[in-house]
Amino acid sequence: MNYFLSIFCVCQILVATSALAADFTGTWCRPQHSGMPDDIIWVAAGTELYSVKLTEGWQGKHYSQGVASAVGNKLIATLKGEASGKTIHAVMALSDNQLSYRSYKDNQTSHYWQGNYQRCSKP
Repeated sequence: MNYFLSIFCVCQILVATSALAADFTGTWCRPQHSGMPDDIIWVAAGTELYSVKLTEGWQGKHYSQGVASAVGNKLIATLKGEASGKTIHAVMALSDNQLSYRSYKDNQTSHYWQGNYQRCSKP
């Protein structure tokens, strides 16, 4: 009986966990005054990790790119700065239709930059 109860509990946890999985994929824009996005975060799902790229506008330069893993409603990323070549650690939190981005200069001890993004699509 305990065996079946254990399997039932594990199944319930798996169902609850998958129901809470956040959808980070797509493009996220930080709008500018003109309505055109100033910065864009591109997130694509892979088999185990997400690929993340930050650009200036739709056709602009690349700020950074790298990989991330999801933990609940957060995406934890390790990016490489395009211009500097330095490692950037970032945490992105999903709430409703907004992605909050916060990056760090060194393993989450020195704040680097933050911004709020909304889902968007290329015109």
